[in-house]
Amino acid sequence: MSTRKLTLMALLLATLIVCSQLAIPLGPVPITMQTFAVLVIGLILPAKEAGLVTIVYLLAGLVGLPVFSQGSGGPASILSPSFGFIIGYIPAAYLCQHVKNYAVRSSWPGPQAWACLVASLIIYLFGVSYFIFASQFIMDAPVSIGRALSLTMLPFIPGDIIKAVMAITVSHALKPIIRKFV
Repeated sequence: MSTRKLTLMALLLATLIVCSQLAIPLGPVPITMQTFAVLVIGLILPAKEAGLVTIVYLLAGLVGLPVFSQGSGGPASILSPSFGFIIGYIPAAYLCQHVKNYAVRSSWPGPQAWACLVASLIIYLFGVSYFIFASQFIMDAPVSIGRALSLTMLPFIPGDIIKAVMAITVSHALKPIIRKFV
């Protein structure tokens, strides 16, 4: 892997870390710009590199670096009911590029939109599932699927649509610069 590719990956990792700190505490799951950064990573980088950047982010947080939302980090982060979203960033970033490429080959309109939709659904799948698990087994406060959806997904959909549009716009604007750089 070239030095330029590693530099781009480091810059995107730094973007994810900064976006994690842009948070509004709202119940058990804060509103952050993390999903925006994950979508940009997934749209810009090849699948393996996108997955690697999000794996490094997860590992950096677990070893104690304050990279997660609101400066949190450390092994205790696993106990957070929102930790599933962080886990979901890995397959979301990885599959985002695959979906985009498939949509392009299949002549689907708006391949980046399809990629963002699938990536967002993956993040929700991991996040909501982990929230239900954590509520039951860590917090000993079981919640129904409907309640979990109302706390962790439904209020975030409008903002995530805006973040997806922003991610598509930013990745499109960065494409010519990245082609020259990498």
